[in-house]
Amino acid sequence: MNKPKLELQVNIPATIKLLMDKPVTGSNAYGNWYLFGVEHEGQEYSFFATEDVAKFAEENNLRKGDSVKVTKTFVKVGKKNQTSYQMEIVNKAHPASIGIGQANGNGNGQTLDDYRVMHDCLAQGIKLQQDLGSVIDVNRIAITLFITRTKAKNGSYLNY
Repeated sequence: MNKPKLELQVNIPATIKLLMDKPVTGSNAYGNWYLFGVEHEGQEYSFFATEDVAKFAEENNLRKGDSVKVTKTFVKVGKKNQTSYQMEIVNKAHPASIGIGQANGNGNGQTLDDYRVMHDCLAQGIKLQQDLGSVIDVNRIAITLFITRTKAKNGSYLNY
């Protein structure tokens, strides 16, 4: 059964909770689309968001369980009104899930959520093996991805 589409009212903030880590994406005649599963006022909805919303979620490392306040607005583009969303983080359900290069807030410098990073690397290694057949070593791919993602831009490893 499909979830109903979330219809936000213009200029009225709504707090939503993400029900997935990343949006489902695709494209059609109108361009790219980004579909988030969300919860609003105790009910599950499908939220078709703009590219800006998807970028905001990615840049702020938003994950399943995180809550954001969304305000739908219209922006005049030529003679047409274009939908825009103002986003504000309300609650991070997983404060330990700090992204690469973000301070942990306790003065100890930079940190990583090793489990999440390694999990993602292993999942992507398995996906590569499925896509390419059994010709690759999942462990080596996952380790390579992990090292690449945890290495600072200056060539040294992040301290955590």
